Amino acid sequence: MLLKKIKYILKKILQQIFIVLLKLRIFTKADLKCDVESIVLIMHSFQIGGAEKQWIYLANMLSKSFRVTLITLTSIDTHYKYLLNTDVNYISLDRIDHSDLKIPFLLRVFNKLFFKNIINENMRSILPLHYILKAIQPSIIVSQLDFLNVIAGIVSIINAKKCILSFRSYAPYHFDFYDERYYEIYKFFHKFNIIKFCGNSKLGNNDYAKWLDLNKKDIFLLNNLYFNISHSRPKASSNKNFIIFGAFRFSNEKNPLLFIQIAEKLIKNNSNFIFQIAGIGPLYDEMNRYIQHNKLQKNIHLLGYRPDVHILLQRADVLLSTSYYEGSSNIIIESLFSGIYVIASNTGSNKEMIYSKEYGTVVNSFDALPYVDSIMKYYKSNTKKRFSYQSKFTNELVMKQFNLILKSF
Repeated sequence: MLLKKIKYILKKILQQIFIVLLKLRIFTKADLKCDVESIVLIMHSFQIGGAEKQWIYLANMLSKSFRVTLITLTSIDTHYKYLLNTDVNYISLDRIDHSDLKIPFLLRVFNKLFFKNIINENMRSILPLHYILKAIQPSIIVSQLDFLNVIAGIVSIINAKKCILSFRSYAPYHFDFYDERYYEIYKFFHKFNIIKFCGNSKLGNNDYAKWLDLNKKDIFLLNNLYFNISHSRPKASSNKNFIIFGAFRFSNEKNPLLFIQIAEKLIKNNSNFIFQIAGIGPLYDEMNRYIQHNKLQKNIHLLGYRPDVHILLQRADVLLSTSYYEGSSNIIIESLFSGIYVIASNTGSNKEMIYSKEYGTVVNSFDALPYVDSIMKYYKSNTKKRFSYQSKFTNELVMKQFNLILKSF
């Protein structure tokens, strides 16, 4: 027992010494005062997802001012690759044979003293990323999502590279995929002034700050971007049916069962309401059973994965979003730019995006009735026409926010 206690104390002492040496950059010769010329952005893949689409938009915007390299963990999913500008370099870590790569001294020590299991679990990504960064020598590393932030943060510390870790929603303890080690790792990263935190919504940032016991000012705001991919704004629907559209992952944080309950109440009073939902996820079977059991299948259509969401939007009268947790929703901003009225829960950046009654309604509840009332009010109104949306989240604003983070190093 005494021996274990002595080992524990010694390890803590060694950890503190190692942290001091890392902060002093004893092991590296990185020039942290160099001008920002080269930026590396890290994401999982070109899979379908709001975070992935946003990182491509960010890479495209930054490529106008910097040399940008986009690094993915895997090259399997290529859905959004067509969105990437040709002047953005692209590397996938799964194309690199890491079997002959030597584990550097700093990573070995890091592995012994901190988060051993995390490093071992992610060595296939950490090791090739380390060698790529040594070859590219970027000024800044920018990562997103908790599991990628872990990898990027570790590699940035052992390479003494400035790093921006982006939160894309609320703190991870709200979600099914929560890994309790994230808390300890983020607290560790916060010790280093070469690592900065940011997020894409004020509410999400405040939630992370509360979870990590940080000052709200420690987490910068970096709003989402939107680029209109030449989809023309649709005309208002002339169909006698009133189409309410949703596109989301069928998981708890998206609150899909509330969406179905809202639909059920509306359909009972008016059979002209048609609900179309694009998406997949673990709650699909439960949603489908509810629909079948209550004989709602004529009016509620589960469309599964759809690559043509922009076409489905053109036929819709309203976009409905009932999420518990969102960062800054892509489907909401895309609907608004298409001139489609949005009714959404008050989470993430929804209130900042739907800042006018002309554009939609933000509901401060997770009860079905306020959503039903909002939909019926719009349905009965004489304002059912496409509008021209003016976003507050302009490229100029996001670039200003990004430069503010750079100046904080």
